[in-house]
Amino acid sequence: MKVKGEIADREVVVLIDSGPIHNFISTQIVELLGMELVDTGGYGVMMGTGKVEMGRRVCRVVVLKIQGYGYCIEGERLLYQGRFVMPRTSIHIPHLLQEFYGSAVGGHSGIHKTYRRLAAELYWKGMHKDVEEMMAMCAKETNT
Repeated sequence: MKVKGEIADREVVVLIDSGPIHNFISTQIVELLGMELVDTGGYGVMMGTGKVEMGRRVCRVVVLKIQGYGYCIEGERLLYQGRFVMPRTSIHIPHLLQEFYGSAVGGHSGIHKTYRRLAAELYWKGMHKDVEEMMAMCAKETNT
């Protein structure tokens, strides 16, 4: 998917692919914006075509705006308002919901407190709704 974004108030085209484990940025954009590159000593990334692309440097922190929302890319982590962004389809979400609500740590604290604890560290689209649904399911199981 291609979307328009901004880096340092310059419009860029962002290609979004949920599959890769690395993020890439055009060397022309890096040079144009005077972004700092850090040597890594070299590493290879296998592309979908089977070809290995060699990398030698990385941008440690890139602030990217998409549709007015500011994201920060730190190494291989995507952050939104300082919180780790998880894909909506992550297999870890049900475990996190259980831990933050149903465990001794969560203490069955209710929607607002559970959501606030999760939102302090994490972000995924639909997180509040997921908390509500998990609590409704828990209440239903308790009443049966």
